[in-house]
Amino acid sequence: MRPPIHAVVAALLLASGCGGVDLSGMYQVEQHAVDDQGCGDGAAPADPLAYLRFTEEEFIGQEYFQYTACTGPDPGTCDPAPGLFALSFSEEIDGGWAGTISSASSGGTTCLLSYLRATALLDGATVTIDQRRYEITQDVAAGPCTADAAGEAGASLPCAERTRIVATQL
Repeated sequence: MRPPIHAVVAALLLASGCGGVDLSGMYQVEQHAVDDQGCGDGAAPADPLAYLRFTEEEFIGQEYFQYTACTGPDPGTCDPAPGLFALSFSEEIDGGWAGTISSASSGGTTCLLSYLRATALLDGATVTIDQRRYEITQDVAAGPCTADAAGEAGASLPCAERTRIVATQL
């Protein structure tokens, strides 16, 4: 006999949370590189981040981390929190947290599948954020055009962009 779905959801929520590595705090960015053509090392963007702030958030019992850009070392210089539908680091991994977003959109005869995977690893006072976006535009006849299909394909899709940030906690 299978457990009721609400029991499974409750178990997943209780098993998750921010009990591991604490990313919270202000960081000064040491390196910021973007490769908008693939998953290479990239180069510094025209307007690189100077500081960032990680905050621990919660929604319906699910704890997660998000980061915002800041212009100075004071939290008052930070952009507003990006909100629930932005990239969230909610999956605990060795040394930090990870987050994924899967999406799909179609128009006419084409379908865009997109998968974003980001990790935030803390080593001492240094956090390394590695964000990779994979995507493909294909004919709608090639298969389902759904976020689930994008998530299943994941990193097997062609890499479209990589952002890497290294920052030191203040």
